[in-house]
Amino acid sequence: MLNAGDSVQYIRIEKAYLSPDSSATMQSHIPDSIYYGNITVTLTDLNTKAAYPLQKVDGDTLGLQRDSGLFAQRPNFLYRLKGHLTPSHAYQLTMLNNENGKTTTAKTVLVNDFSVQIPNTTVPVGFFTASNFKTNFIWRSAINGKVYGLDIRIHYESMLKTDTTRKDNRYVDWDVFSDENSTGTAGNESMVRTVDGRSFYDFMENHFTNVSGLSDSVRRIQYLEFKYSVGGLEFYTYTEINKAGLGLTYGSAKPAYTNISGGLGLFSSRFNKEVSPVYIDPRMQDTLACSPITNNLNFLNQLNVTCH
Repeated sequence: MLNAGDSVQYIRIEKAYLSPDSSATMQSHIPDSIYYGNITVTLTDLNTKAAYPLQKVDGDTLGLQRDSGLFAQRPNFLYRLKGHLTPSHAYQLTMLNNENGKTTTAKTVLVNDFSVQIPNTTVPVGFFTASNFKTNFIWRSAINGKVYGLDIRIHYESMLKTDTTRKDNRYVDWDVFSDENSTGTAGNESMVRTVDGRSFYDFMENHFTNVSGLSDSVRRIQYLEFKYSVGGLEFYTYTEINKAGLGLTYGSAKPAYTNISGGLGLFSSRFNKEVSPVYIDPRMQDTLACSPITNNLNFLNQLNVTCH
């Protein structure tokens, strides 16, 4: 996924494999089965026709570890391009297999930056437990963007009950939503997502209940960091087709989506945007400390005491 907001782009390219002598599961753990030996990878700006070669790197040496799973984790080969890309421009990825002369291509157009109206860094935000309390998040859609998500990073201090001068700054990430779709991709569309206030407290209770040493410490919420992400049309199509293919009724299975010419996979773009620091309504500090949902988590209220 290309990102106009990043100064370095990373692309993963792997090959399909099939052996008559062993299972696909066994083959997936062998690096030679999933990585090409001799390929040339370029990224071309279709607006300017400028072509840029990508460098083969091992992600492990750059702190980009591969998630554990079916495939071999090491080496972790990626293809890297340093430098910013141009928002709204279209790009073509080209892979030339130097062993057989086969060319594989894919195209995408970059998702642009976008504006967020609510929240902002000047007006505190609040979540409350009343059944009718809702919080609206409002933004303008990005040019070439289609599907939107939001994580909220909740920053807090943790202190030992026996010595509150010893403080650790910590955070926990709340996955709020990942499925808000714009009508089109022209941009500047007004978008609103409404979040139930209680969902914040349910998340906090679920996360902190299993934290080791919970009763030995007290905590003070500090501020929130809103981390938006938006994916391009190809990513939206990919996720929608995958969801459709989960049906159990006869004939409901859908073909796998790919926008790779001469191959299988996904080539799209995204954009990440952060709004921080967003401070909380002081009353929310009291609710977090004293609500029956979270009063066992040892968060401090405005008076710097717990409520139990």
